[in-house]
Amino acid sequence: MIGSYSPISEPYEKKFIVKEVPTGILTHGYYKAKSKFVDDDNIIYIEWNWSFDIKKDWE
Repeated sequence: MIGSYSPISEPYEKKFIVKEVPTGILTHGYYKAKSKFVDDDNIIYIEWNWSFDIKKDWE
């Protein structure tokens, strides 16, 4: 939950604090994630899948 906002004509922007990824070989890899926006009535407005890699080198 990132808050309750009334409708406005301009888009909302929510910035999160930056968190560091734990170090070590066991944290490296390919990760899948699923995100969605849901209101208090449990209506899903948008849903998407995304992924990211954690690597030691980004060559």
